[in-house]
Amino acid sequence: MAKHKVPSYVWFVEGFPQNAAGKIQKYKLRSDATEKFGLGDAAHIETA
Repeated sequence: MAKHKVPSYVWFVEGFPQNAAGKIQKYKLRSDATEKFGLGDAAHIETA
C-alpha cells in the first residue's frame, strides 16, 4: 500500500453520531477527532 494511503490515526468507537434520518454526522466525527488527536492546526486548512 502506498505510504500516503496508510491512516495516521485509528480510533475505535462504540457508535456513530446520527441525525434523525439515520445518516452519520461526519462533521461531528471530524470535530471529535480534532479534539482527541490534537489536530487543531490542521482543522483550519481549507480543502476542496
